[in-house]
Amino acid sequence: MEDRRRAHEAKEGWREAGYPAEVIASLRWDQRYSIIRIGTREYAFSRYSDYIAGLRAAWAVGLVPDQGPSSVPGIALPEIAGSLKGVDVDVSRGVGPGSRTRGGGRG
Repeated sequence: MEDRRRAHEAKEGWREAGYPAEVIASLRWDQRYSIIRIGTREYAFSRYSDYIAGLRAAWAVGLVPDQGPSSVPGIALPEIAGSLKGVDVDVSRGVGPGSRTRGGGRG
């Protein structure tokens, strides 16, 4: 019963944070995530190998990602990653020109 309550609380928090529906559907309250920030967008990764692949993909297309915190509980994501745009995604495909970061500046 406690797990259901926490799952419900997490989904409400994700909705209130404005996460897209496909992101909410991919998240688990009890999963831990590592965060990558590219400009104003944030991406969460549930596996370390996917996190490293995300960093490499960003670098490969000329982006300079900020390595956010790791081991963030899903239920706490809105406090840490308020602009979450994807979970376990190819960041090189989901990033538009307005979110490029080069040379330490925000684009």
